Amino acid sequence: APTLCLLVARVVPTIRWRLVATVALAGLTVLDLRAMHGQTVRPTGPLVIANVPDPGPASVALRTHGLTRGYGGYWAAFLVTYDSDEAAIVAPTSFNDRYPPYTAAVQADDRPFWLLPAGWPNDDAFVRDLDRLGVGARRIDAGGWHIYVTDRAVRPEELSPEATY
Repeated sequence: APTLCLLVARVVPTIRWRLVATVALAGLTVLDLRAMHGQTVRPTGPLVIANVPDPGPASVALRTHGLTRGYGGYWAAFLVTYDSDEAAIVAPTSFNDRYPPYTAAVQADDRPFWLLPAGWPNDDAFVRDLDRLGVGARRIDAGGWHIYVTDRAVRPEELSPEATY
């Protein structure tokens, strides 16, 4: 901001307008700094991205049940892995494989869990696909999430596109 003030003052032809431009730019700088400060002091709350539920209850349930590796949608994978401090590694099943070592860790697990937002259409499609595959599962409800612990490893490529999100 000081450099911008100096540059504007340099090209403005009269001293009076230089002073006006410098004061105006300094005032805008102060307003901008106040807005930035407001962003850093806002109250903390749950980490919510892309309209998925608060990851906190899922992280707690995964820890409680000793579940450490699983699959979920891209945003769920990011949120729960981050929220659990990597105690639970969730690999994305769609959109983008943002960190291949996480996917490799989940692929190496002999029975990864599945994490789906409760009430999403994908939830019903997932259960239908498990039935089609002849795989049983126990469902853990955790806040706005359903965590499925399957009888055997179920990989994303075994499921229909409708069953993953």
